[in-house]
Amino acid sequence: RRALRHLGVVDHAGRVAGVVSREDLYASRRARAGDLVELIQAAGTVEALAAASRQVREEAGAMVDRGDGAERISEWIAILNDLVVIAAIERVEAEFAGAGRELPLVRWCWLAFGSEGRLEQTLATDQDNGLIFAPDDGDDVDQLRARFLPFARRVNAVLDLCGFPLCTGGVMAS
Repeated sequence: RRALRHLGVVDHAGRVAGVVSREDLYASRRARAGDLVELIQAAGTVEALAAASRQVREEAGAMVDRGDGAERISEWIAILNDLVVIAAIERVEAEFAGAGRELPLVRWCWLAFGSEGRLEQTLATDQDNGLIFAPDDGDDVDQLRARFLPFARRVNAVLDLCGFPLCTGGVMAS
């Protein structure tokens, strides 16, 4: 997200112990994670993001076919799906800003529940998410909720297009 290619690693005393590159991290995953991360982050449209999300599922299927372990695959899927969710939120936020419907200027956070929150996603997963906001003193909470609701619904719709069906139990930010 911040185009970092290398991270310094420090020991308990704060001394530099080494450097880890993105390639080192991706190589440890053996799959095309680096390419997929780049593809997700470069997706400028909802359609491109949906295509990138499909590629994540295809690569995950290939990992299953190769016999990779279930725990490793589900964690890998969840990490890449988190990037898809972040990208979806950013795309929708830009849509809203472009239409003059900026989000309220209060602290807020998108939450991941269920298998995504536990890093246990599989090839078939639905949405379990929420949006929490912190009103400033004197803010009308109902008015803030009403302003966030169309945004949350649009994010849920974009995630549905990306292959994350709406939660039948209704556990979603909308």
